[in-house]
Amino acid sequence: MYPVENTASKVRKWSIIIGGILILLVIGFFVMVMIRKEPGETVGQGAKNLFPFKNKLVNGVRPNQTITPDEIEPIPTEPEQPLPDIVSTQKIRQITDFPISGFKSETNYITETKNIYDEKLAKQIVTEEKIPLDTIYFTRRDNGFLYHGEVTSETIIQKQITQTIVPGVYETIILSSPLRLIYRYAVDDTIQSFFASIPENEKFIEQNTNYCSSDFSRDLKIRDRGNDVLTVQTIMNEKLGTKIKQDGIFGKQTLATMKQFQEFLAVPITGIYDQLTRDALFKICTEYKKSQAEAVKALEKTKNEPKEIKGKLLEKNIIDIVTDPSNTLFASFLRTRDSFMSASITDTKNNTRKIFSSTFSEWRPQWINNNLAVLTTKASGSADGYAYGLNLTSGGIRKLMGPYGGLVTNTSPDGRKILYSENTSNDTGMSLWVKTIGRDTDKRMTQDTLAEKCTWSPDSVMVYCMIPDSIPSGNYPDDWYMGTSWFNDTLWQFNLTDGISTQIGIFPEEIDGYKLSVSPSGKYVYVVNRLNDNLWVVNLEK
Repeated sequence: MYPVENTASKVRKWSIIIGGILILLVIGFFVMVMIRKEPGETVGQGAKNLFPFKNKLVNGVRPNQTITPDEIEPIPTEPEQPLPDIVSTQKIRQITDFPISGFKSETNYITETKNIYDEKLAKQIVTEEKIPLDTIYFTRRDNGFLYHGEVTSETIIQKQITQTIVPGVYETIILSSPLRLIYRYAVDDTIQSFFASIPENEKFIEQNTNYCSSDFSRDLKIRDRGNDVLTVQTIMNEKLGTKIKQDGIFGKQTLATMKQFQEFLAVPITGIYDQLTRDALFKICTEYKKSQAEAVKALEKTKNEPKEIKGKLLEKNIIDIVTDPSNTLFASFLRTRDSFMSASITDTKNNTRKIFSSTFSEWRPQWINNNLAVLTTKASGSADGYAYGLNLTSGGIRKLMGPYGGLVTNTSPDGRKILYSENTSNDTGMSLWVKTIGRDTDKRMTQDTLAEKCTWSPDSVMVYCMIPDSIPSGNYPDDWYMGTSWFNDTLWQFNLTDGISTQIGIFPEEIDGYKLSVSPSGKYVYVVNRLNDNLWVVNLEK
C-alpha cells in the first residue's frame, strides 16, 4: 500500500518551491545589475572633481557686495582620492639620513649626438639632443659640510665638497656662479651670518711643447734655410728667453744662440743642430711629459678632496636673506635697534646697493624676478597680514593683498599669482587660496595647508603641496611655527590650468614637509621633513 501525503507535507512542499523561485528572482536581479554596470566602476563611486576651486567670499560676502542667488558658494566636493603609491626607491627616495640646514637644486644640460634616419631626405642625419642632468647641493646641520649630488631615476651620487666645520648652523644659503655659502647661526641674542666662498679647482695649464713633436732628419748649420730652421729658432727663443729673428735662415745670430742652446743642454758645443743636440732635447721632452702626467693626476686627486673654506662675517642681526631666481645674487634684510629695517642686494663682486627701507621691521621677503620682490608681513593668526610688491629697480611699493589673518604667501615664478593661506575660525584653522595679482577673484584650493608647505613648478602651472592628513584645531600658523602642532603629510599636485588635483606621494615615514622646491628641469620635487630635517626627493615622472 502506497503512503498517503497529508496536508502538512503539502504545505512544506509548496513552501520550498515558492522559496526557491524567490531566490532565483533575487539572483537574476543582481546579475542584471552587474551586467549593466560599467567596467571598472565601483559601488558608490563618485565623479572626479575636475574643478577643485571655488570663489572666495569673506564671511560669506565680498566687501561692498550684496549676495545674489548666483553668487552663493557651492559646497565643494572632495576630489577623488587615488590609491596610495607603492613606495619604491625610484618614486620617493631619502637623500640624507642626517638633518640639513639648506639645499639648492640645479639642472645642467649635456649634448648627446644621435644618428637618425630622415625619411624625407632618405638618408642618415646627425642630430643633437640636450639631456638634463639634475644635481643638488645640501649642507649638514651639525657641522656645515657641503655635499653635491647627481640625481637620476636610479641613483643619487653624493660627494663631500667642504670639510671646514661650522657648528650650530640653523640655515644655509647656497649661491652659485661662483659657488658660495652663507651660514646663519645664533650667538646669544645675536644673529650671525658667515659668508664664505668655495675654492675653485686648480686648472692645469699646459705649456707649449710643440718642439717635442719636432723630428728632423738633417743636421742644421750656418746658411741653411727652411721651416725646420724656423722651428729651431722658435725652440731656442722659448727655452732660452732669447729674441732672435724667426725667419727660417740659419745666420750668425742663430749660430751664436745655437751654441748657448747646446751649453744649456750640456752637449758638445758645435754650433750645429746635430743628433746629440736632438737627443738631449728629446730627453727633456720625455721627462716633461712624465711630470705633466703626474701633475694632472695630482690635480685630479685634489679636485675630488673636500676643501677648506674661508670667509667673513656679515653685519649682525640680518633677519632674512633671499636669493634671486638664479641663486647668483642675494638680498639681506637688516633690522636695527630702533626696529628700523633696510635691505640691500649684493652681487658676485660683493658690491651692494640699497633697495628698501621701512619703519616696520617684520617682513618675509620672496625674490621673484629682476624687477619684483614680494614682501609679506610676518604671519600670526592673531593679527592681520598684508603683502606688497617691491620694484627692485625704482624702489616703489604697491599693495598686493590684505588684510588677512595669519597671512602666508607663496608667489609664482612668473609673478602673476600668489598662493596664500589664512587663519580661519572653522575646525581646520587654516585655508589655502590662489590669487591672480590685479584681480579681485580668489579661488580656494580643494585641500588646506600652509602656503609655506607648497612650491610652484618653473612654468607657474603646477602647485605642489604637502597636505596634512588631519589638522588639529589651533591658532595657525603660530602653533606650527612654535612646534606645538605637527602634521603628517602626503604630497599633492594641483594643476591650475585644468583644475585637477591629484595625490602623488605617500612617504614611508611620518613627514611634516616644508621648504619644498621643484628642480629647474621640472622632474623632481625636493622636500625637507620638519620632524628631523632630512631631505627627500620625489620623481614626478614615475
